[in-house]
Amino acid sequence: METVPEESAVYITGNHPAPSFWNPLAVVMKQVVDGQWGKSIEVMSGMNLKYKFTLGSWEIEAIDVNGQALPNYKLSIEKDSVIFIVIPRWKKDNW
Repeated sequence: METVPEESAVYITGNHPAPSFWNPLAVVMKQVVDGQWGKSIEVMSGMNLKYKFTLGSWEIEAIDVNGQALPNYKLSIEKDSVIFIVIPRWKKDNW
């Protein structure tokens, strides 16, 4: 995510306690290398996880290249997983 301002952080939120029940500011991710952020969360097997990414508020959520809000990401948890997602832009892309 080269579009994240240097002073910002990326957050994950979703339909489960681990990603904070849709609180856009509760679960901060850690920058692991330039442009890449990560977070380990525990979710029980069989859970249908829905989630999104923000820069701390719904006013600055991930959007597609056309400026449209991305739909919820969905993942059916069956085993330990590593997921890579490319976020092209943020809703408030005026920095």
